[in-house]
Amino acid sequence: MIDLYSIKNNQQLVFAAFVLMAISVSGCSTTNIQQYSSLDKSSKTMTVPPGGSGLNGKIKTVLAADGWKLLVQRGPRVTEGTFGETTRLEEFNTFNSRYTLYLDWRRYDWCFDFEELVSYDISLVDNENGSEVLTMGGSGCVDEIAEEFLKALD
Repeated sequence: MIDLYSIKNNQQLVFAAFVLMAISVSGCSTTNIQQYSSLDKSSKTMTVPPGGSGLNGKIKTVLAADGWKLLVQRGPRVTEGTFGETTRLEEFNTFNSRYTLYLDWRRYDWCFDFEELVSYDISLVDNENGSEVLTMGGSGCVDEIAEEFLKALD
């Protein structure tokens, strides 16, 4: 004979376990955004890190879809100065983009939809003056992080 009471209790147990698991995974996402200055929307060019896997690829995808021109190489390294009694030479990098994206991330688990769950640190630098425009750090699923980054640029 089937014990309906046991079946009902098992269903409740499975449901409770599922709810607890969903809450624990959704609680893993954290984002800390610090905005230091606004972006110049008339110059949507960005030097980005090479590679297309994980968070690198997802951020590049959303940036390109939003109309950003993406470059992987910066401009040439230049040496300028004067020769003479007091020779003074300066060496510096040049950039073919307005902004540079610095991105560090590590996968440490998987999200429910088998997307990568990562911890990350992002910095966006204005190449015209060397100032940091925004930083973003925390942990979460790759798709959510990329969308959050795109919102932060607005």
